[in-house]
Amino acid sequence: MLPAGNNVTPPTTNTEISIGIPALCPNLSRNLARGSRGEDVRQLQVFLSYKSRYLEAGNATGFFGPLTEAAVKKFQCERVNLCSGSVATNGYGSVGPRTRSVIAAQCQL
Repeated sequence: MLPAGNNVTPPTTNTEISIGIPALCPNLSRNLARGSRGEDVRQLQVFLSYKSRYLEAGNATGFFGPLTEAAVKKFQCERVNLCSGSVATNGYGSVGPRTRSVIAAQCQL
């Protein structure tokens, strides 16, 4: 989902890292995992659906459920080089400091 009034063409490949649209960069300051709720979760979902197409558009509900967890895992595997494990062992499937850092870096490009 794009912010109203923005005429932006979405990236066509996952190799495009920079989004260049501050409104699509999530403001993440807390750890997020399955069961989390809030505006920061919604922002994450918008980022994942627009930026890299990890989450199907229209799923920005503000609830971190199984679809968001699967999208985070895909993002982590491709961008964070974290492709297995668990939330408890290494944060796989959740958004902690390492994943937040990668998201923030991509938003600054």
